[in-house]
Amino acid sequence: MYDCVVAVGNVLHTLHEGNAVFGVTCLDNRLYMLRDKSSQQIEVYDTQTYRLLQKLTVPRFSAMNDIVSCAHNRCLYIADANKASINTSSHLPSHSSHLTSYAV
Repeated sequence: MYDCVVAVGNVLHTLHEGNAVFGVTCLDNRLYMLRDKSSQQIEVYDTQTYRLLQKLTVPRFSAMNDIVSCAHNRCLYIADANKASINTSSHLPSHSSHLTSYAV
């Protein structure tokens, strides 16, 4: 037996071209995007204007391959394929980023 999910939507905005996208999530009116597994940076866009606000540097990553967010905990969860781990980080740029790693 196979499960199938079909999502239908419209293109609202196209961001500037760049490297392939490996993960996207939204939190607190911000769009977080992983473009390059080895860049150690997450692009942050405003969800209303789609303007690039900043690039967050997340050290100690070697192959970021997915990102999700949690509104309850107000943090990002970032998967690192090379280290077989899930990492959580405060997403708020105004605070020092605290990084916790969980082996998988």
